[in-house]
Formats: sequence, C-alpha cells, structure tokens
Amino acid sequence: MSIARRIADFLAEQHVNYEMLRHEPASSLVQAIKSLNISEETVLRALILKAGDQLVCAVLPLNYMIDFKALEQSTGRRYEPVAALSVGELFQDCDPGIVPPLAMLYDIESFYDEQIANSDTIVFEAGASDALLRMSTGDFLKLIDSSKLMSFSRPQQELSFRNNVQSNALDQFIPDHEFHQRLNDLYALPPVPALLQKLQAYTQSNKKDKSVLLNILADENELAAQLQRLAIAPAFSPDAPVRQQLSGSEAIERLGVDLSAALLQGLLVWHTLSLPVDGPLGKASQLSHACMAAQLSYHLISSCGGIRDVDSVVACQTAMLHNAGYLLLSHLFKPEYFLFNRMVLANPDIPVVEIEKQMLAYGQASDMLKKGHTESGSWLLQSWHFDEVITTVCHHHHNADYHGPNQEYVHLLILVNYLLGLSGIGERCVTDLPEKSMLLLGVDAVCVENAKESILKKGLSDIFLGHL
Repeated sequence: MSIARRIADFLAEQHVNYEMLRHEPASSLVQAIKSLNISEETVLRALILKAGDQLVCAVLPLNYMIDFKALEQSTGRRYEPVAALSVGELFQDCDPGIVPPLAMLYDIESFYDEQIANSDTIVFEAGASDALLRMSTGDFLKLIDSSKLMSFSRPQQELSFRNNVQSNALDQFIPDHEFHQRLNDLYALPPVPALLQKLQAYTQSNKKDKSVLLNILADENELAAQLQRLAIAPAFSPDAPVRQQLSGSEAIERLGVDLSAALLQGLLVWHTLSLPVDGPLGKASQLSHACMAAQLSYHLISSCGGIRDVDSVVACQTAMLHNAGYLLLSHLFKPEYFLFNRMVLANPDIPVVEIEKQMLAYGQASDMLKKGHTESGSWLLQSWHFDEVITTVCHHHHNADYHGPNQEYVHLLILVNYLLGLSGIGERCVTDLPEKSMLLLGVDAVCVENAKESILKKGLSDIFLGHL
C-alpha cells in the first residue's frame, strides 16, 4: 500500500495533483524524510490530541512544536496528546502509527497551523510507511477548512541554548494535565530495594561482621566488582601496596566494614533505577563522578588535618548520592530526561541547573520542585530511609550560601565538585574558588591545592575505566 484508499479517493475527487515519493519502509516520519533528503521545513506532521472525550488533530510543520497555551486560547479547550498507535482503529486503511494530516476524512476535527503556508510545497504521510506525498501548498490549503487555520506553534529551534538564547516558556510545549499528573506521580516513589534494606539494617546493627557483607554480595557480582575496584583507589588506601585486583574479602578488609557498607549503598542506588548509558547525565558519567567525588572527599578529610565536624564515611556516602535526583527524574520523565541529557552535552558552558530549569518543564510546579534534581533526589533518599545528612546534602549541594544543619557536609561537597570541575570531571567549573565553603570547613587554599595535586597525581579510580 502506498496511499490510504480514503485519501486517494478524496484527492481524485478534488482533482488535486500530487507526487508520490517512495522510500524504504520507515518507522517514523523523520526517518522517512532523511532517506529522501527532504528538509523538515516542508514536511507536515499530524498529532492526535484529546479535549475531554473528544479527539482532534493538530497539523503543523515538522520543525515546529505545539504551543498548548496558544491552542487553548484559540479554541477554549485544554488538550493532551494521544499516542497514534492507541487510535489506530480510526485510521483502518493506514499503516499502524500513521496519522495523516487529512484527519477530517476520518471524522476527526482538525486544526492547521498558519506556518504550513510558508513554503511553496508540502510533504506529508498519506497512510503508508513506504511513501510520502508532495503537492503544492496552495492545493493543500484548498482541501482544508480555512476557518481551522490558526497560530498555535513555536519553532523547535527555541529549544536551542546557543548564543545564550534560552527559552523561558518551555512549559508552553507541555499541556497542563501533564504537570498535574506528574506531580501526582512523584508521590508514587519507587519502593526501597530489598538489598538496600539489608545494607541499611547492617549499618545500624551493633555487630558488623565482614561475613555479613560478603553474604549480601554473594549474588551481586557487579556490585562486588565495583567495590573491589574502589578498594584499590589511592585515595582510600594511600599506604597500601599497589594491587590490580582484590577479592571481595580483601576489598572489605582494606576499606573497613563501615566504608564498604556506605559505598555499597551508594553503588546500589545507582544500579536500582535506570539512566541512559551515555552522555553527561548518563549512567557511566554519573556513577563515575559519584565514585570520584567520594574518593576526593575522603582524601581531603585525611590530608587537610581533619575538617570540622565531618565524618569521612558519611562524607563518602553523601558524595556517592548527592546527584541521585537524576535517577528519579529519569524514572519519571524519560523523554524529557533524554532531551535534557542531549542539551547538557550540546551546551557545556551553561550550568546544568540552568538547563534543567528549562528542559524539565517545572515552571508550573515551581512551588514543589524548585530545585530540580536536588529536591527530587532529597525526596527519593528520604523515602528510602537515608540519613538526614545525606538528604540535606542532596538538597543543597548547589547552594554556596547554605547555612544550617549538616552545613559542613554541604560545603565539603561544593569544594569537591569545584575541584573535580577544574580537572574536567563532572560539570565544568565556572566559578571562583569557593572561599565561603573553605572558611566554614576551616581549610586554606594551600591545603586544598596540595590535596588536589596529590590526589590527581596519584589518580582517581574510575570504576568503569580503570585509572584517570
């Protein structure tokens, strides 16, 4: 099939000329136009929306996005997207997943964005996964109800942060119901993993036998292997003989049971929820950064003559978990998180928290989600029964002015992330030396510089890549 029968009959009745563009079967409109080397500006896409119990079709250029606020103002109704596959029975003569921009032929009210008139010709899907149709824009406009032509889109390029052009209204691209539904979803946080409960019970027990940890790890080969790689890190055992590999028992012996349990809990959290593998906010980068932050925290505490009111084991665990909010955001907002990850990669000079405010569309939920990944992570770790120190650091680790409970741990992590950023690890450092944090911790610039040179000379152990 190269064109839906209903569409073919309609075009014949209207005496409209068109060209059929055949291509290899494609799984998406984007894939199809790439195979034909067609520019997005001339391509129409049709999206099914729902307003209450009524379905409508919105048609706009492929390189534009629906401005839900504008559509609602023009029609007086609120809309939410509907998956094309879920309404396939309405387009029975079309291939699965295809919504033609002539949905009025299927008794679906249709709206057309004014931007479609900006090119001389237009290309669109006509029911088949192996062909597109091309016709003059003038002929297409004769086929539709001119009263349904309105302005309800925004250029997709507004997502770009290049040249410091940042959108302050990305919430216009997401319908209201999505905000409210997702706020409700936030309360349905993932349950505490059973293995994490065991580790937490072990940490709180009076008897901390190494054999208990080994039993917990008996069927967790990946966690055990990562702990073993951490155990050979110079930061944790600077005076120990250099070893390329340790057994699980040797790793726990070298680190000590308290630090081993703390690091294992951190590793386990990162393995519980899914992240995309690659990118600056992917699993590989985030877990490696967490482990390096733990190492540098431990090293600073031991090399700077003791930092005020900071326990090295607790500091390591807070370093492991301070970015855990990314896990929850990815769990709840997978499409947005994928885009967020790509935008951070494309805009390395813009702070992650600034991109986050735009990309995760928290505008209408600002009263509850003011901090993005920081507050989300705090909620997750609190629900998973982590200590208040850890949830506080998770919540405030981007706040250089923080003063309050557990402030020493917050400012230690600010200093650690600053030093890692100077070395190209994690977010690029764009600020001066955090003197407020150093003053609160009771360390001076000489001590920090010496500690940094020492640890970076020896190397931070990357659990994925060996040594940096």
